Amino acid sequence: MATETAVPSMTHDSLTDEFMDERQFAALMGKTLRTIRLWEQKREGPPRIKIGKTVRYRKGAIEQWLRSRESRPCRVPRARRARREASRG
Repeated sequence: MATETAVPSMTHDSLTDEFMDERQFAALMGKTLRTIRLWEQKREGPPRIKIGKTVRYRKGAIEQWLRSRESRPCRVPRARRARREASRG
């Protein structure tokens, strides 16, 4: 007796909701399409999926890429800050 594996049904809407095209990604980042394509050339942006000339970004990959670029702001040492404030006033 063969067992059947349940395959989740994928609709067109569920698939397209998971991905973003280049223009949508550029708008999200507040960048031009040219900048996004430069990132692609330099391999600086998030992972992408390319089928023929069509480029798509998985929303989860974009989120993961953004989180990987997160950093804490640098703190100015107190002595340096005190000197800067003294020279201003």
